[in-house]
This record gives sequence, structure tokens and C-alpha cells, in this order.
Amino acid sequence: MADIMREQQRPIEILLIEPNATDAEVSREAFRASPMPNRVCLAGDGEEALRILRRQPPYTHQLAPDVILLELNVRRRHGPEVIEEIGRDCFARKIPIVVMAASEADIAIARRYPVRARSYIVKPFNVESVPKIIALTTDDADAIEQAAAEPTAAERELSEFSYIVSHDLAAPLRHVTAFSTLLARSLGPDASIDQIAYCEHIQHATHKCQAMLDEILAFSRAQQAYMTIEPCDATLLMEMAMLQLSAEVHAAGADITIEPLGKVSMDSPLMTLGFKHALSNAIKFRLPDEPVKINVSAATHDGVWTVHIADNGPGVALDRQEKMFQLFYQDEPEGAFPGVGAGLAILRRIVRRHDGAVRFVEAERGACLELSLPDRAMPCLTHEAA
Repeated sequence: MADIMREQQRPIEILLIEPNATDAEVSREAFRASPMPNRVCLAGDGEEALRILRRQPPYTHQLAPDVILLELNVRRRHGPEVIEEIGRDCFARKIPIVVMAASEADIAIARRYPVRARSYIVKPFNVESVPKIIALTTDDADAIEQAAAEPTAAERELSEFSYIVSHDLAAPLRHVTAFSTLLARSLGPDASIDQIAYCEHIQHATHKCQAMLDEILAFSRAQQAYMTIEPCDATLLMEMAMLQLSAEVHAAGADITIEPLGKVSMDSPLMTLGFKHALSNAIKFRLPDEPVKINVSAATHDGVWTVHIADNGPGVALDRQEKMFQLFYQDEPEGAFPGVGAGLAILRRIVRRHDGAVRFVEAERGACLELSLPDRAMPCLTHEAA
């Protein structure tokens, strides 16, 4: 253990996710009493923990933790959900997680959860437990990343369910649309205003439902498609995505600037689709009577390639940023913006299949979408569908 202490060039950064104030103070006191230099950042619930890990305001300058201590019964975001979110983030997936529980019986229950935890500990722990926790930071991070990349059973089931639903519901929906049209014709010129309105409402609802089914199918394809990972010119893929949106770009009078993005290992068709949804989102959510301006830039730092898509639109409130990636999420009045709210969900699915992450980050004006992928030199190979 003395060797570990000598190797430490800086304090160990610890993220403590603990809703109980008393237990949190006891844990912090154990770390304060330890001879190993450390800093503890406290999160009172799952949402706050994810904001800290994503460096969202007011945590934009927070250092990344070396180890995470998590109370499984944390508020707002349940513990397994928090661990699952961490596993999907290419920044955070290598961070070891220690699950805390009140008793050995609770730990036995916690081990049954299908989550990736490195260790379990009964709380409140004492200063003797601290070296064991800190020792986890020296373990093999590559093994952690490989385990985190494995798809969960829930993801596979969701993909299969989406594919079945999108196909099996399409036929009866077409029948509703066709027969509502026949009904409107059969009423003839004697139809009342209400009858005409009812038929129009049915047709409008079925058209929207069909659009949603189409997006479910697109989401399923993004999940199930085979991937060929090879070095790609990201600038070219972004330009191809922009060309596919020519009509939308022209209608919005959008001025899109694409800076050199470099070469990154990715699946070309899937990532082009992802870029298309990212640009489409920036075009759709615009201020009225103001030309759309979008700037796309990229940088590589610490083995992570990051692209920013910044716009001059209305922006996204902090409490809505994560919700924007939910399938069919829309909190604006119907018809305020085109689409059914699936583009960003599909984009996130594609990025996660590349072991990456996507999120909104702080911007001086408008919104800024950040896509991050591992910057790895990778030979051509084919991944089967997750």
C-alpha cells in the first residue's frame, strides 16, 4: 500500500453518491482520516451525480473522479440506472464503481442487479476501508471498458420489440387510414362539419402514428445493423449528411460551416445517419425570422475525438437536456417544430454503438451538441449487431 501512496502524484478524486446526510458525513470523515491524499465530491442524488460526471453547470470545472461510491437506493435516478448511464459514457466507463449498502443482506440483493460494479461495501465504512477503495483505481481499465461495451439484455429486448412493433402495427394502421378516407367519401356532400372534422382528425392521427412507427423502425435498424468499423473522413461524412438535408437547409436559409473534422474509426453509413439527425435537430429548433447558423468543429484530447455542433437557436434548458434524447420526447405544443421527436434518440443509439457519448454542453448562445468517440487506430473489422 505504501507503493500506491508513493505513486500518487495528486489527490485521489472520489465521487460519493449518498442521499443520507449522516452516512455521507461519516464516509467523508473516513476519507479525511486517511493518510492517502484525496478529495471527495458529494452528490445527493442520481441526477446530480450524472451532472457532475458530464461536467454540466455548475460542475463545468469539476475534475473527473478516479473512483465512484454509490448508494444503490439513491434518489431520482435509481442506482442501477446511474451505473448503466456511466457504462454508456466513453469518458466515465473506465471509472471503478463501489456499491454501498446498509448490510450484508442488502449487498446480497445488490449483487443480483444486472449492473457493472467493481466492489461492494457495507456502510458506514471506516478509515481501514479507504485503501481497499483507492486500490481499485490501479486496476486494469481495459477490462472495465470491454465489460462496459457488452450490450445489456434489456437493450437487446428493446431492439427486438421495436422491430416487431414497427412491422406488426403498420398493416392495421394503413387500414385505418384507408377506411377513414373511404368513410369521408361515402358521407358525400351531406356530411356535417363535425363529421368532416372527425375524419380529418383520424387521418391526422394515423399519419402521425405512421411517422412514429417509421422512426421506431429507424431506431431498431440503428441498433441491429451490422457495423464495419474503419478509418473514415469525418468531414466528408458530415458534408454527405448536409447534402441529404438540402431541402431543409434551403428552406431554413441555413448557413452551415464545417471545419476540418479529421479521420476517425467508425461505421460510415451509420455515422452519416447520426450526423444527419444532429444537423436536422439544429435546423429544426431555430428562432423565428432569424437565419440559421450552424458551426461544426472537432478536436482530439486524451484519446477522445469530440465534435461540437453549435447553433444560434433558442437553446435547451438544463432540465430538458437529457430528456431531449428520449424517444418521442416533445414538450413544445404539437406542430411547433417538425418531426415526432426521435432524431436525437437514434443519434444517441448510433454513438453508443461506437462506444461513444452524446450530450448537450454549455454554449454562449443557442445549443451545442457534443459527440465523443474513442480516437483509436483500428483495422477494418465487422461487428455483429448488438
